[in-house]
Amino acid sequence: MANEYEILKKGSVELSIPVPLEKDDENHVLVMSYIVGDNVCDLINDAKVTFEDKTKIAEQLADWLVKFHSFFKTEARFRLRGDPSLRNFIISRGHLYGVDFEESHEGKPVEDVAGTCGSILSTDPMFTDEKFHLCEKFLEAYRRTAAWTIENVNAEIAYALLERIQWRPKDEELLRKVASKIRTKGLHAARHNHKIV
Repeated sequence: MANEYEILKKGSVELSIPVPLEKDDENHVLVMSYIVGDNVCDLINDAKVTFEDKTKIAEQLADWLVKFHSFFKTEARFRLRGDPSLRNFIISRGHLYGVDFEESHEGKPVEDVAGTCGSILSTDPMFTDEKFHLCEKFLEAYRRTAAWTIENVNAEIAYALLERIQWRPKDEELLRKVASKIRTKGLHAARHNHKIV
């Protein structure tokens, strides 16, 4: 809770995140501003939302992450948002907000980037051609905007997919198969070689 409160307190002035209103240490409760909107996971997985609109959302996700990483960056290290699941982002009146920062920690930006790709690829429907395209658009947007480079992206995406096995044990075989393809052949090649059963 203390970790999340510090992120909210420092970042809410500059970043699109909730404003902390009250911290109740005794009951371990944070009260923050409520954001009315649509969950990004629902929008990305909605067949009625156009690919063009989904691409805009993927680019907004990349822009949001670059701003977060830039804002909290020190000379020596980056602070990550942690748990970059699509469910931790909300679109409100066309604007993207990040929520839930209890897992924020120091690390390499590629961890957040790969975790976002892992979430895009492995939410239902999993590993569709559209999802691979969205990851590519997201990565292009992040690289275009960031003042730093991200390395070992394919290996990190593969790792992010393997982490998702704990939440999707019934899909373990498929997650391992696609993770292996991405790690060895790359995201683009995996998109052309995957078979979903």
